This record gives sequence, structure tokens and C-alpha cells, in this order.
Amino acid sequence: MGLVVNTRSPGTVVRVQPTSKEPDNFCCLVATTFEFNGMIGAGSVWGEEGSVQKSTGLLMDASEGGISGNKVLVQEINACNIGIELTQGCHGNHVDVTWIHRTSLGIKIGNTQAPDVSAHVIQATVSGDFPQASGLQIFGRRNFLTINAHSHDSGRNIIFEELAHDNLIVATNLPNGITNLAKTSTHRIIPCWPIGFNIPTPNFPTSGETVINEQAYQIEVLRRIFFVSATASI
Repeated sequence: MGLVVNTRSPGTVVRVQPTSKEPDNFCCLVATTFEFNGMIGAGSVWGEEGSVQKSTGLLMDASEGGISGNKVLVQEINACNIGIELTQGCHGNHVDVTWIHRTSLGIKIGNTQAPDVSAHVIQATVSGDFPQASGLQIFGRRNFLTINAHSHDSGRNIIFEELAHDNLIVATNLPNGITNLAKTSTHRIIPCWPIGFNIPTPNFPTSGETVINEQAYQIEVLRRIFFVSATASI
């Protein structure tokens, strides 16, 4: 498909939703490839001051039946409130987006009431490009993402929500930082640059004390051991 434009409605630009049963009596969408040149929402393409972004660019809606094992390729998503939203019942899809920009929220994976969205492979560049923008909001689990996120509010390149767990992110750019609200902090972020000593970590525990790394970045514990020698003369 080419360029899909929704200039008037705050609704969805492209909705992927199975609604009828196949000959085998299942309502689902599997093993299908979708290609789009672009999706343009009902917001502002240029991000003028005071403009309000509208529409969801791509909604993978599994409310009527499962969506699994598909491939989605998109060159550009622009002028939307949400660039891509994956709902509960979506599992194991491959999503590749060259550029999501001028969106209030780039990618949303699940939500508070329905967080079970898992096993996706997602590759995307996500830039907000105007105030109060966020990159990714993740409620789901065990998703693998390769992300270049920038031009968002502080701490909002990636947001791990309370129910999210076990997601793996390879990051090429996260200059605005992350927010980790997860109750189970088992996410991992692998950056393409050295983090150094820029990650806040707890104080080194005393003997017998357990400390959990709440950061999604992997850290290396450095421990200094001092040897003291003494000589005595008689």
C-alpha cells in the first residue's frame, strides 16, 4: 500500500483487525505481510506551536481475534497522537518502521487493563519533535526492540509501566533517558555507547544485605579489596 492519510478524523489511520472466522472456524490474522509508504494522522505535519496531534497511525486490534506471526513494514508515521499501538492478543509480530515522528507517543505496547502483549520484534526510529512527547510506553512482556529514540521530554524516551517485565531493548540513541515504573524490574537495555558512571546505583551493601539493581541497564560491580600487612619485632 502507498501513503494512507487521515486529515479529518481523530480515529485510526490504519486498523489491522480480524473480525470474521476462516474456514477452520478461527478468527485470527496470521502469516501476512503489510507494507506501507506512510501513515499521516489528523494532527500537524509541521508541529506548529499550539497544535494538537490526533489519530493513531497503526492500530493492531486483537479484540475480536488474535494477531500473530505477521510482518509490518512502514516508512513513515507522522502527525498522530499515537504512532503504533499493539493491543492484548497481539503476539510474535515483526514491526519495522523507518521513522515515527511528530507524535505525542511513538509506540504503545499494551495498556493497564490489558498488558498481555508479548514476543514482538520491533525496529524503529522514534522522534517526538515537539513538547510533552514520549517515545515508547511499554506494558507488555518479553518483547525485543531495536530503538533509536530522541527529541522527547526528559525521562520519556522509554517508559516501562508497572506491569511490564522481561523486555529487551538494543538502543542506538536515548539522550532523554528512561522512566522505570515496573513492579518487577527485569528489563534490559543494551546501549551502543559506553554508559560509564552515569547510572545512579545504590550504595554497596553491608555483609549479608541484599540489594537489587533497579536500573534496566546492566551494571558491573567493582569492589576494592585492601590487604594490610603488619610486621612485629621482638
